[in-house]
Amino acid sequence: MNLKFASIAAGLILVLASTSSADIITYPDIENTILTFSNITESSLDSLPLFGQPSLQDDSLVFDNPLFSILTSNNNLEFVDGRVTASVSSKGLQGITSFNLTETGTYEILGDGIVSVSAIAFAVAEEEIYQGSFQFEESLAGSGTWTRSLDINFAAPVTTFSLVIDNQLFASANSDSTASIGKDNITITVNAIPEPSIAWLAMSTTLLALRRRR
Repeated sequence: MNLKFASIAAGLILVLASTSSADIITYPDIENTILTFSNITESSLDSLPLFGQPSLQDDSLVFDNPLFSILTSNNNLEFVDGRVTASVSSKGLQGITSFNLTETGTYEILGDGIVSVSAIAFAVAEEEIYQGSFQFEESLAGSGTWTRSLDINFAAPVTTFSLVIDNQLFASANSDSTASIGKDNITITVNAIPEPSIAWLAMSTTLLALRRRR
């Protein structure tokens, strides 16, 4: 095992270990004609829900009504951490090549403060561990929106993978100041294509059937 793999594996074990002592919500499985999302959970040492129950929109698992936000003021700081796990499987002729995690939200700083959001995603597929991360930080007074995303590409198409997404929000404010940050949407989009060998077999079967009709 090389040092990079060992480091990523150790990080994944740490995330899963912290989940074991947290509150957990398990959501129903969701599927369409291409994908199945199963074993969907969210967990945190803070009050749940943070992500809320997801829905399936096309090939995306979407958390579109999260309660994932913090507000602080007057020489205080706030921190919240939450994570989502899921198993993703393809159906029929599909092979999963990659997935994208995109998050959006809002922030506000009145006076002197700092807000930040960070996320790290682990995917386990075919005995390989993949990792991606992003971060947003703002320290200037004002308000606005933020968007961050990451992509994880598999070395070869897979039919199933396990996913862990760990999210953190942080806000601090100095005297006579307030700071807040929150998430408005979390979307996990899975990219799947027909497996070449299976697709070729299906096409050959179709051509053979057409010849017989002639």
